[in-house]
Amino acid sequence: MIDALLAPHRSYLPVIDEFSRAGIEPKALLANAVARAQPDLVVLAGWTHLLSSSFLNQFPEQVINLHPALPGQFPGRSAIADAWAAYKAGRITHTGAMVHYVPDEGVDNGPVIASVEVPIDSCDTLDSLRQRTRDAEHELIVAATAEALAARERSLRP
Repeated sequence: MIDALLAPHRSYLPVIDEFSRAGIEPKALLANAVARAQPDLVVLAGWTHLLSSSFLNQFPEQVINLHPALPGQFPGRSAIADAWAAYKAGRITHTGAMVHYVPDEGVDNGPVIASVEVPIDSCDTLDSLRQRTRDAEHELIVAATAEALAARERSLRP
């Protein structure tokens, strides 16, 4: 089902990547593609680009992001590697994943919908930690998306 929903928009991904590398958001392409779908929620999972305020203002309280770290820890693209380095340095014993709203151009710091801890075991490697974190993310995104949709429905009731 998700692939069917994304199929019409996959052709935008190379364009988005090209514009993003140049530091420009292809606002018309991306925002128009999303708006045409009339989503109740925009879910960023594996999305590694910052969205502009212009885009976010078109979908207020509708954009959520899956991030492989606990709230307040390890923002950005290298969260799992950063957690691994912190573990190796003796600073943490667990990491996690969260789903949060994206209200502005901040990086992985919006209001949290849900989070889950992932313990780091002495037998872990970076690859095993990455896999267990992704497994936790896969379960978390389903529950958090349902919660965000339910919250949106409650807020839209008269």
